[in-house]
Amino acid sequence: MAAAGVEGRIADRAYKFTQSAWGRVLLDGMGIQFSTDYICFNGVGEIIESGAVDSEPCFVAALRLANEYRQTQGFKRLA
Repeated sequence: MAAAGVEGRIADRAYKFTQSAWGRVLLDGMGIQFSTDYICFNGVGEIIESGAVDSEPCFVAALRLANEYRQTQGFKRLA
């Protein structure tokens, strides 16, 4: 993403929310209930952000793209 000019903070956020969204897609159908919220922590374990996953643009975009990439080599690794 850096080579494409994506700012570091946004690239990091996109990566983390893609892991979460694609992980949910990978585990779908196993009877697991996922929270509708997310929580972000800093390095010492303090909550620095929280919100609804369906309001987080990086999560929503990753979820929308999941089926397009589901059969690729990296999908399970990232999920």
